Amino acid sequence: PEHVSKFILTVLRQGLFDLAAFLISVIYLSRFKQSSCITLHSLTWRSLFLTSLLIGDKMWEDQPVRNSSLAKLFPVLTCAELNRLEIWFLLEVKFNVLVDVQLFTDFCKKLLCEVVHPDIEKCVLE
Repeated sequence: PEHVSKFILTVLRQGLFDLAAFLISVIYLSRFKQSSCITLHSLTWRSLFLTSLLIGDKMWEDQPVRNSSLAKLFPVLTCAELNRLEIWFLLEVKFNVLVDVQLFTDFCKKLLCEVVHPDIEKCVLE
C-alpha cells in the first residue's frame, strides 16, 4: 500500500539511512517473522520496521543512528520503547544479525527480479 511506501521512504530520507541498512533490516524482519510467529499488521509494522532498521544500521554503519535520535525523528516510539523493542527483537532472532555477502547478494538479485507496484514507483519518484 502507498502509506507503507511513503512511511518507509520518509524514514530512509529523513533518517539518513543507507540503502544497505534498509535491505539488511528487511532480512531481519524475515528472520523475526520466522522465529516469533508474529505477523506484521497495521499495529505492529511501523515499530518492528524501525527496530529492524535501527539494528541493521548498527550492524552496517561505523556511526549508526542513536536510539534517542530515531525516537525524536519519528515519534512513533519513545526511546525507552525503542530500547525494549530492540532487546526483544534481538532475543527473538537469537542475536542472528550476521548477513553474509552471499545472502545479501542473493536477496538483492531477488529484489531486482520483482515487479514494482505502481504506487511504490509513484512514491519513489515524488
